[in-house]
Amino acid sequence: MKATLPQPIPKTKALGLLSILLLYLVACKPYSPSIERMQQEWLKEDYLGTLVEANALLSLGDTQCNVLVLRAAAYRKILKEELAKRDLLTASRLFPECAEATLELARLYAQQGDTSAATTYLNRILRQNNSLKPLAYIELAMIRFMQDNFDSALNELNKATTFDSLNAMAWYYKGYLRSRFVDPDGSSGKKPFSLLSFSEAMHHFNRSIALNPQFADAWFQRAIVHLNEFRDAQGLADLQQALKLDPINASYHVGRAEYYLRIGNYKAAIADADSAIRLQPGDYSAWEVRASAYRKSGNAFRAQHDEQRARQIRNAPKP
Repeated sequence: MKATLPQPIPKTKALGLLSILLLYLVACKPYSPSIERMQQEWLKEDYLGTLVEANALLSLGDTQCNVLVLRAAAYRKILKEELAKRDLLTASRLFPECAEATLELARLYAQQGDTSAATTYLNRILRQNNSLKPLAYIELAMIRFMQDNFDSALNELNKATTFDSLNAMAWYYKGYLRSRFVDPDGSSGKKPFSLLSFSEAMHHFNRSIALNPQFADAWFQRAIVHLNEFRDAQGLADLQQALKLDPINASYHVGRAEYYLRIGNYKAAIADADSAIRLQPGDYSAWEVRASAYRKSGNAFRAQHDEQRARQIRNAPKP
């Protein structure tokens, strides 16, 4: 009997078998947590996934500062403030030179109203020689802002831009501070700001945008300055750019609706207010601007409905 050589496996069939083998090997590969995977989960805004990866790393004894800081950030995203504070205090104790933990702890204390503790941690960063100093100055400025100490707030921001003239956020906050008539959330007691200067604000927002053209709120705030000085074309262009960068920001839609209302384009104002209400139905300003647009366009029934809804939201007890 004539011997025959084994026939080669057809190429397509061989590729299929190889794919199956690879899938089997991947399935059998043991799970191994990593900082990279944890960071990927964070970037995907999967905060529970971030916690799973961080917990796995910590269970293996990997108590690096960035693991604790990122787990704390994920806890804050799901409103577990005390768990976040625990992680940040642990990181600050184990890694006193870890400025990231110190900064996040200061922000947490400031948000909870403990400005004394926040200032203590921010001053710790300023005593260190690290790249986070500008951010510490910005946080101090925000604390001074909420305390109605506007001159001191500007002084802290000047320190930030002196230390790092390329920090877009510091220039943005300087522009914000120089462009306010009153604090919109009432924290200043509706006192007029003594630092109001549209020319200075414009200069600061220009610097911020030049340093970070993707900074949507810098475009929006510059638009408000343009509109306050009746440069409508420039203001609308900046509003359009802000919405291009962040199309689901309800405040930007309200801002453009207010512009359209001012120039008498009530249909466009209503359309933007509609978008804002869909995005953030609890924002009374969106209902108010739509009510004004309906009233000015002769639709008193819808205007009355929106005015009533705006009052309900305004008068609702704060959570």
